[in-house]
Amino acid sequence: MLNSLSGVVRRTRQHHAVEHATLHLLAARLPNRRFGGYSDPLGFTIVGEATTEELQHAVGDALLRLQAGERGLAIHPNCGTNLLAAGATVTAASMFGSAVVRGRLERTTHAFQASETGVDAALSGRARIWGAALCMAREHPVNGVGARNFRDAFPACDPEPEEVPAWGAGPAFHAHQIVLEILSETGGIGLLLWLAGAALAWRAWRYADAQARARARPAMLALAVTVFPFNTHLAFYSTFWGGVTLLLAALYAGSLLAGRQPAAAPAR
Repeated sequence: MLNSLSGVVRRTRQHHAVEHATLHLLAARLPNRRFGGYSDPLGFTIVGEATTEELQHAVGDALLRLQAGERGLAIHPNCGTNLLAAGATVTAASMFGSAVVRGRLERTTHAFQASETGVDAALSGRARIWGAALCMAREHPVNGVGARNFRDAFPACDPEPEEVPAWGAGPAFHAHQIVLEILSETGGIGLLLWLAGAALAWRAWRYADAQARARARPAMLALAVTVFPFNTHLAFYSTFWGGVTLLLAALYAGSLLAGRQPAAAPAR
């Protein structure tokens, strides 16, 4: 069994080396085209814009140059295996060198306990915080408890007031989820205003020309990441992130409207 596995790995590595060498030669000979490859125990596949003759010449020359001792051709900077190995190395170094990362990974393992307590510990107490946020939304459905008042309203809505929280002493400062933050601190009115803003942003994008969209795309992507509904950490009302979000919104609007000429006044 081990001999068979060793043979599979060896053949894959050999094919991988020829694949990389072929990609190097294709990139040098056809610099304006893009290529990719994949290797397995049976051979390798090259994907890209090349004729059969061009590919055959590249593979033949790659084999000859590898046999001549040009080992550098067997390594490609964009190889997925190399990138994966580098990522694994950085992750491992972080695990052993950072107490914060080790603690985060240890907390994550609690999720496999298949219990509410374990999941809450893995989420650093967020399940408890979300429960309190839902309580605030139910108790104050119209306008919430007020912006930045989450920490003051938390004790009254804490679902486990007798238990020490996973984050330590003191109340939670915000809902750790943007939709729950809006509902708990500004209620239904706040949610409607957020949705109206999103609708206006989409309408402006829809009716903008291609040039305006190209200008606004970076700001749009940054805004989408900022207000992503599964975001469980950044707070809008309680931290500087709210100001950053407003600046991104202004950049988005300004990029869409820049260069637009005002409508001409009707002739008298």
